[in-house]
Amino acid sequence: MKNKKPLLIDEAATGMTLAQDVADVNGVCLVAAETALTVAMLASLKRRGVKSLIVWEEQELSDEALEDERRAQCEAWSQALEHRFRQVEDDANMQRLKEILLAYRLQGLN
Repeated sequence: MKNKKPLLIDEAATGMTLAQDVADVNGVCLVAAETALTVAMLASLKRRGVKSLIVWEEQELSDEALEDERRAQCEAWSQALEHRFRQVEDDANMQRLKEILLAYRLQGLN
């Protein structure tokens, strides 16, 4: 599972992947999210005064924690679809569409 991790620029290493865009003080994007850091990139960011970054960190979860995460994701998808389809509860076609969407979303979690 990936988590966002804030780092000081001096703690960042080549190969890490940015979780958020890096912008200068004027809000200009210097490096886009999902970019893997390189030596040259880190040096350039330091020269431009960037002090911190947010990178992706891979976190190992126990089987129990993975199951809890899967259950929480299933519940979140179910609640989101219930909310989106709340005004068409009496429409059988829309309810079938909701079931199909939920099955589609949940198939990737199993």
